[in-house]
Amino acid sequence: MLRGDWEAALPEGLVDRLLDLRDYLETAHEIPGRLRLRLTPQAIARLPKDQAKQVGRDLQRVEAIRSVRLNIMARSVVIEYDAKRISAGLWRDLIHGSRQEAERALEALADIVRKEGGDGLLDDRG
Repeated sequence: MLRGDWEAALPEGLVDRLLDLRDYLETAHEIPGRLRLRLTPQAIARLPKDQAKQVGRDLQRVEAIRSVRLNIMARSVVIEYDAKRISAGLWRDLIHGSRQEAERALEALADIVRKEGGDGLLDDRG
């Protein structure tokens, strides 16, 4: 899938980092507005040390995402988000869908960012 202008609406580098990271994520628990993911054991051995942390910082800049908490020792990531703006289906497609579905989910996230006014991103909260 060709990426368009939508990629520029997200923090620089987020798309590629998240697409690489998703191979190492499993959904542990999900309720509307809160998603808990597990990093697979391979994630710790194979991913660049700060990649998951940078993805968390990047996602947290999106206004519709309230918080991202990463615990490397527990291999856990908790994402709290506004369920009225981001659907659970977006996360499922992003984490477990095909690469094309994941890119479409990221495009939908970029649309949410653009609709939030301004550039739709907060200053770095990290």
